[in-house]
Amino acid sequence: QDAPGTYQKILWDKNLMDGDILSSKWVNGKKVLSETPENDGDWDSLLRSKRDTKNKASFKQMEDQRQRSLAKHNETMSMIRAVESGDIEAAINILKRINL
Repeated sequence: QDAPGTYQKILWDKNLMDGDILSSKWVNGKKVLSETPENDGDWDSLLRSKRDTKNKASFKQMEDQRQRSLAKHNETMSMIRAVESGDIEAAINILKRINL
């Protein structure tokens, strides 16, 4: 960084592979990158694209889990309402259904 106002970005390939951003392969007992930008292209664009793909998959997984949790939450609230109203048999049936 000899010129004022400039910077050099250092990307550690181990961090990118361990973070599942870039794919890797084993060569001679060592993990190496198996992906590089096409036609000596821009690393930032490749990484941005990979992160976007990974983030979309992660958010979909979180949303799916949230939906499953919300369904169980609603069943639990139904069971609580049944107990509060004194309908213990209905509460037991809901509890059985939740735990199946």
